[in-house]
Amino acid sequence: MKILIINLGGTSTKVSLMNVAQGSQDAHKLKEGTHGSRSAQDTQAAQCSPQNQNHCVIKETIRHNPAEIAKFNDIWEQYAMRRKGIEDFLVRNNLDASALDLIITRGPSVKPVISGVFEVNANMIRDAKSGQYGIHVSNLGCVIADDLAKAQNEQVMPQKKQTVPQDNTPLSRKPKRVLTAAKISPPSSSVGRKPIRVLTADLPCVDEMIPIARYTGLPQIKRHSFFQALSHKALGRKIATQLGRPYEELSIAITHLGSGISVASHLYGKVIDITNGIGGESPFGMDRPGTLPASDWKKLIQSEDYSKSELDNMLNGKGGLMAHLKTNDALEVEDRIDSGDAHAAEVFEAMAFQVSKALGAASVAMGMRPDAIGITGGLANSNRFISYIKARVSWISPIFVIPDIDEMDALYEAVMPALSDESLIHNYE
Repeated sequence: MKILIINLGGTSTKVSLMNVAQGSQDAHKLKEGTHGSRSAQDTQAAQCSPQNQNHCVIKETIRHNPAEIAKFNDIWEQYAMRRKGIEDFLVRNNLDASALDLIITRGPSVKPVISGVFEVNANMIRDAKSGQYGIHVSNLGCVIADDLAKAQNEQVMPQKKQTVPQDNTPLSRKPKRVLTAAKISPPSSSVGRKPIRVLTADLPCVDEMIPIARYTGLPQIKRHSFFQALSHKALGRKIATQLGRPYEELSIAITHLGSGISVASHLYGKVIDITNGIGGESPFGMDRPGTLPASDWKKLIQSEDYSKSELDNMLNGKGGLMAHLKTNDALEVEDRIDSGDAHAAEVFEAMAFQVSKALGAASVAMGMRPDAIGITGGLANSNRFISYIKARVSWISPIFVIPDIDEMDALYEAVMPALSDESLIHNYE
């Protein structure tokens, strides 16, 4: 089974090609490459050799110049560039798209769904394109994955039998017969095979919140579930494996430390409560402000000192560390701290203080001392930041720090069990 996995990020396109023995869920990593910052030869060397045809993984991160990305007005204008990068990856690895059996893509921002595996269908594509539920480059990735599959599936769909109308033209009036080239048939390898499926798992709009968690102090405003569900669920399963117990039997408070920070209550396999880093209800992050005092935010809006776009940027891109320290690079912040920058040290610890409070709240929401606390995301690589958190929450539960959840592996691991049990594949309506 040949599987293509696609994960679009802000300035990167991650692709992974897996060759898995039929009936097996195992795939072994062969080599990981980077295209854009390294030469193509790096990834050519990662091609599956004949002896590795049953278990092979080729991973590549295609880097896009931020200056080039900035020239596009929206994510949809990036379609041709992103799709070409994926198709070039297949060419570099000597694979025709028609040979694929399955495409797995990172989930788009669509309406609230349960966790698990979903077939990408016309309804999901419609909602991803609409932007009604949020704009994220993963919406584009979902569309590209669907289009790649459709382009190949159209070649192998049974052709309708065409009726040739009877020609009653007198022989003397008929034009001379002209020989034309025969129509090219689909590749023999694609004839008779099943259509390429497109699946996704643990979408960012996973919603398992309990009813009382949705309330705010205003009936006009409800709390919403929107978070890094893929990495949250993957970390929950990894912790469960280390504890030797099913994820569905555990209580875990988990935080993902990224541009935005989310903190969730994972109770018996469900995320019953979650902070919404994109929605402005969370600890402040690298470039998002987190929860703000409502009256002060209202004054800021009413002051007319800032345009709508400036206010939007404060909520996403220019808040958090970026607002306080003019950078969202944690390594730079730590260098400044090491150089004696007291303000940088205080802001960095304040962010960890808010994360610690949120982990405590996530524990309380479950009504028990959790079995574990899990920490992931890029910022989890900072020993200083983690030490700030541990100092405040280590008394609650054992802490598991797994900084870099590989989203490509997480997608693969979430989808593969469903291939042997169709009941696990949900239909998006």
